[in-house]
Amino acid sequence: MSFHCGLNSWQRNSVIRHATSPVPQGPYEPAEIIETYFAHNPTIIRAPDGTYLVYHIGCGDGRSNPITTCTNGTTPNSLKVSPLAECGGGSSSVLASKSLDGPWVKYDVLAPVNSGRFPFSTDNPSPYIFPDGRTLVMFRSWYGHGVPGVNQTLIGIASADSWKGPYTLPTEPIIPNNNEDPFFWRSEKGYHALFHGMYPYDQSKYAGRHAYSPDAVTWYFSPESAYTSVIHYQDGRTITFARRERPHLLFNDLGQPQFLLTGVQETWSHDYTYTHIQPIKV
Repeated sequence: MSFHCGLNSWQRNSVIRHATSPVPQGPYEPAEIIETYFAHNPTIIRAPDGTYLVYHIGCGDGRSNPITTCTNGTTPNSLKVSPLAECGGGSSSVLASKSLDGPWVKYDVLAPVNSGRFPFSTDNPSPYIFPDGRTLVMFRSWYGHGVPGVNQTLIGIASADSWKGPYTLPTEPIIPNNNEDPFFWRSEKGYHALFHGMYPYDQSKYAGRHAYSPDAVTWYFSPESAYTSVIHYQDGRTITFARRERPHLLFNDLGQPQFLLTGVQETWSHDYTYTHIQPIKV
């Protein structure tokens, strides 16, 4: 978040920033901002030709009127944090560069289509690109006519012959119940997705959920939790986080998940958040 703000200001203050570390678990050194406010939900992938692609939501044009009076990574409770209307609405963009150091070129490739039972609203885009360039993008859509807490925030997959689009839009979600923040990948066994679990909304038991598909069409949602908001540390501490969202994976050279990255918030009393990195046993 820009201007030392917390999560409550995400729709006004989010930026996408390059950071580096010699090892996956950090610590990371912040570098340049590659997309200014409002830009959120970044997911990076490499295209078959070596181009780095950052899928994200938001206009990224500086018009979101960021909050500038935050301190210590928290947003004052008295501030109105509503987003700029023109900068929301579920649009997604892609930043492209031949180098992680830039320069980055922006492509507006995913636009919302607010019609039908399952409206295409491209929040939380997570891509998978085949060796021939064909592209699938998993996303979260908002179905306002759904049952609150049950089937309002749904997951779909759009497809295209290239990451630049145009994309073919789905008519049905892949899973009928609430989930968000998909992370999409493929293994030798098939297709996988991690989600921030929202049905049932019990973070101490179901913060992370997993789904599997042999063909990216028919999906099987695991009844087991992929991870919870409770984390046990080697020094004996245990923290039950108020939020544990936005799952991403880092893979080793064999293509096996090696680290789980999540956005965490320790308490509901303030909105200070950070990225948590946890090793995975393989």
